[in-house]
Amino acid sequence: MDKSLLHSLERLKSFKIRLPDVCLHPGRPVELEKWIKKTVSSSCSRPALDPVTMEELYAKVKNQEKNRKVVLDLRREIPFLPVLLTRDRKEKPRFYEVLLQDILQAIGNGVRRSVRRNTFRNLVFAYFTVYGQPYKGERLQKCISLFLQKDPELLKSVLYLRNRKQLLKPNGHKLLTREIQNRRGFHKALEEFCWPVNLWYGAFAQWAVKDFFQLEEEDDWDDLFGVLKEICEDKACENMVPFAAEKIIYLTDRSGDGNREKEVRILLLQALGDPRDPGSRLNWVDVDEKAQEIFLAWLKKNDLNLFFTIISKTVRQVATSENMWKYRKSFWEKYLDAMYYTRVFLGPEAEQIARQMDLAKQGMGFGRLNGSGDSLRSLLMFSIGDYVFIEASHNGKLRVWKRGKEPLPFYQAKYTYKGFSYTDVTQASNIEEEFVHSSSETGSWQRKVNDWVRRHCGVRPKESRWR
Repeated sequence: MDKSLLHSLERLKSFKIRLPDVCLHPGRPVELEKWIKKTVSSSCSRPALDPVTMEELYAKVKNQEKNRKVVLDLRREIPFLPVLLTRDRKEKPRFYEVLLQDILQAIGNGVRRSVRRNTFRNLVFAYFTVYGQPYKGERLQKCISLFLQKDPELLKSVLYLRNRKQLLKPNGHKLLTREIQNRRGFHKALEEFCWPVNLWYGAFAQWAVKDFFQLEEEDDWDDLFGVLKEICEDKACENMVPFAAEKIIYLTDRSGDGNREKEVRILLLQALGDPRDPGSRLNWVDVDEKAQEIFLAWLKKNDLNLFFTIISKTVRQVATSENMWKYRKSFWEKYLDAMYYTRVFLGPEAEQIARQMDLAKQGMGFGRLNGSGDSLRSLLMFSIGDYVFIEASHNGKLRVWKRGKEPLPFYQAKYTYKGFSYTDVTQASNIEEEFVHSSSETGSWQRKVNDWVRRHCGVRPKESRWR
């Protein structure tokens, strides 16, 4: 028999489930697997309720809130009442009092056990769905406690609570946190718990993930990154990524490991986007401001390195000094802290070089230059204070615009593939200033730009030696 099947069978035995004959004859694995899947599915599922019925049920409870006499069907309506607690609507305390009194009808004398069981399952589902909300959570906890006092056997009707009653206690999510640590994986922990799929990405799991990233230390970076990668690659886990992002950014920054920084930067950029991009800004709301600053420093440094790495590979193919780029790189590295927005633009051949060097996927998405003569060209656009600067590869000038007047966009809508050309820059109007990179070896243009930035942007670099 398959090892995973045997493992499932042993776990079911540990839950003290009464096993049918098919489980006692391992020579019939197909039938056994069908039974296991059916058992797990039926234990974790909830009776379905269509939206129309839900609204009707909600309306009845609202009428009760207003002291109107409304009778609820014990078999068809009472079991579904806990689901109303999972909705985002804000209600007055009186609404919840009425609702919970209705739910408690299910533990009255003479009530069919199937009604009580279905109500209990929905109570548990509601509890784990609103987990972390004090008002609802405390009342649901009390309600669940009353159900179990009436019928302790109800606990066995929910597979993922068997042998784990402590999940229902305050801070019960810490049990799942420990399982994530032990399994070194989020999904493996949920599978071990037989956690129902419709709760995999809910509040309870979020709290467990949040605690996992708070408890782990720098020595556990590989485990942390493994779980981060797992939740980043699962689209349904996107609401958990911010809780993980903050801790992993701090630990990675402290480690000073460039490879770790690269891995984290690429992963978070794909999952959350660029914090400076208006389209992605909300994804970063739950991430500490200091952590965001560290991440932005990584992005700015990466754009600068991408631009000058591409220059170093393209200038050799034209009649231009191969060394001219290193002076510009050295100069602008001193202004990285003062920069905010950054973006690289690449011509077709420059883009191909970036992809061959595995540089393309490391950025937030460079712009494309497709004008005549732009094949090997690249541009670096960045903002300092109220001004936008564009550096061009080869012999291109440094040009400056007032913020909002720049000829190229820092961000484009997703799936927008519009290309640009270098002439958009050279023929643009409203240029505030431009500089020729003359006498780099003596620091000539560097001193001029430094003075201009100091006077107009109020920024002084940490170091002012240009040679």
